Amino acid sequence: QQDWVAEWMDDFLQSDKSSQILKISLYIAKGFNNPQSAYGGAVRYGSKERLAKLYGIADLKLVLRNQLAEHHGRTLVIVPRTILQGDARVPNPKFSDAAMTYLLPPNERLSNFILSTDPICMTSQQNFNETANSPTLRAQAGSFIVLRYQENGHVTLPSLGKPPRAGRTFVYGTTQAESSFTLKEIHKVWRRGSSDSQKGVLLSEQEFDDGRCFQVNESEESKKRQKVAGYPIDPIQGSDLWCRNVIKLPENLKEEDVYTLYWVWDWPTVPGTAGAPEGKVEIYTTCIDILII
Repeated sequence: QQDWVAEWMDDFLQSDKSSQILKISLYIAKGFNNPQSAYGGAVRYGSKERLAKLYGIADLKLVLRNQLAEHHGRTLVIVPRTILQGDARVPNPKFSDAAMTYLLPPNERLSNFILSTDPICMTSQQNFNETANSPTLRAQAGSFIVLRYQENGHVTLPSLGKPPRAGRTFVYGTTQAESSFTLKEIHKVWRRGSSDSQKGVLLSEQEFDDGRCFQVNESEESKKRQKVAGYPIDPIQGSDLWCRNVIKLPENLKEEDVYTLYWVWDWPTVPGTAGAPEGKVEIYTTCIDILII
């Protein structure tokens, strides 16, 4: 049952053949092949016992605490990739673009205005929740977080009338999330640094196009970026290279805090564009929770 990870483990161990500092622990949550194995037991094997089978579910909080206490210097932590509230991923049979797309103002609104009552999060993302098989991201205060998103041609096949580099993205953060928060309360209101007058902060502002990302297509921009990317094929990203925002969590967060991120993509149509002579407001948001450990 562990054959599907064996090749990865062999590659990692081979690359660490000289220093032998790498150790791999494989948690087996159920379906124990060894009838002598008991829940909570461990079997160590391999050269210098660098491999271990641990029978049971990993307590990520405990594992991180122990590892960070034992090691000093730079440490790489790879965490579960799914962190969205109310996540409906592609493998989910209920997945659709609409299920994870929140547009303001909505297409059905006759006037192209953001209302003071428009929530910053779609209904399924207004409260903390963990979708089945999609654990919430755990991280320490001060950690760097990478938010990835597909460019979907907005960069390499840009639409007429859209701003350079596909508009701008903003990331806001707070420990005081409220389901009633509106877009107008937060977007372009919260600033960098803490303040008694605001419940959260601006963590990042940048172009939607990070300068590297691309969708594989026949455009010259896509072809140029494919040549210079120099990236390994990622089974999650596929053949495309996703855009990214890199943020740093505040240093003053406390253990067991729930830190909520609001990702906002501002992608307006400029006035004078065919079909939108007065321009068009077009904003997309996604809301994300992080558990602080």
